Amino acid sequence: MKIPTEFIIHGHIIKVIICGELENEKFGDYDCVKEQIRIARNIRRDLALIPLTDTQMETTFLHELLHCIQ
Repeated sequence: MKIPTEFIIHGHIIKVIICGELENEKFGDYDCVKEQIRIARNIRRDLALIPLTDTQMETTFLHELLHCIQ
């Protein structure tokens, strides 16, 4: 699956940003005010930077997409 850079849902354009890492060991988040989804490429755990697999990033995107529908 290819993660889109943006998509339209309920008439809103949602941007998708792939980040190096997010705070608090988050895999991703959705900001309804900024209308954007952020997906992490890496997670910092015990001082180690652990890369996420494509499947983990895709699953995170789908999870955050569901928040857009709420």
